[in-house]
Amino acid sequence: MEKETISNAVAGAVGSQKRHEQDSTISNSITSSWTLQAVECYSVGSDCSQCSLGAYTSFVCQMPKVVDILINKFGEPIANAA
Repeated sequence: MEKETISNAVAGAVGSQKRHEQDSTISNSITSSWTLQAVECYSVGSDCSQCSLGAYTSFVCQMPKVVDILINKFGEPIANAA
């Protein structure tokens, strides 16, 4: 892998991490069950750069936190439940 590609990959990972570090209140309604978006987030390892909504959002993503809550409440999603 070339230096520039590695730098871009690291910058993307750091940017992705920062997108979901901001503290905010998470609604109980979004943590009441596994949604398609939550399953997608789980399936890509909470990597915002792999998310289908990643390019369309201007807010700090809270879905990785939602995924953690859902795993604690219900366990991991079943592959074909969503």
